[in-house]
Amino acid sequence: MAQDPLSLIAKRKAEMEASRAKEQAERARLDEEAAARAKEEEEIAIAEKVFARLAQKEAAPEQSSTAGSSTQEASAAAKPAAVTKIPAAGGSKRPKGIPTVPQMVAQLLEDAEARGLKGLKSNEIMEGITARWWPGVSVNLVMPTVYRCISRDYYFGKQGKLIVRLRDRDPPKRDGEQLKLQ
Repeated sequence: MAQDPLSLIAKRKAEMEASRAKEQAERARLDEEAAARAKEEEEIAIAEKVFARLAQKEAAPEQSSTAGSSTQEASAAAKPAAVTKIPAAGGSKRPKGIPTVPQMVAQLLEDAEARGLKGLKSNEIMEGITARWWPGVSVNLVMPTVYRCISRDYYFGKQGKLIVRLRDRDPPKRDGEQLKLQ
């Protein structure tokens, strides 16, 4: 005896919905793992830089007293750590409550100007956003917005390889107030 076609359709829809919910839960779990891994990678890179710097400082007094007996070891310990690789695609899910991409970039450029820099390169912007607001972010989630702003003369401009803030324009504020940036 054949089942009613409508009940078959309803049953299949329920199966698909359950499968979709399962997939979303798995994606959320994987996103959390990726964000935690990206944060740990960043922390390891920082620790590696600190240890390399400390090893270099320790090697300098030893080098002068031993007059170059272990020059190769000291130079190996003094090598700076590799720059954290930012993924081009994929990346982690956007955390809730962080500023918009233009606001994050404007804050980074403002901070760079306070340090006496004219602007930042795109990789420096990505490193800043990763370290400050959005661990595990991919280039494709940030830079298209930045370059769109540049091409339309919204908030940023280009000077050679540097991305600079346009003086007369700031990114829009949320709810009529200046968003507090970290």
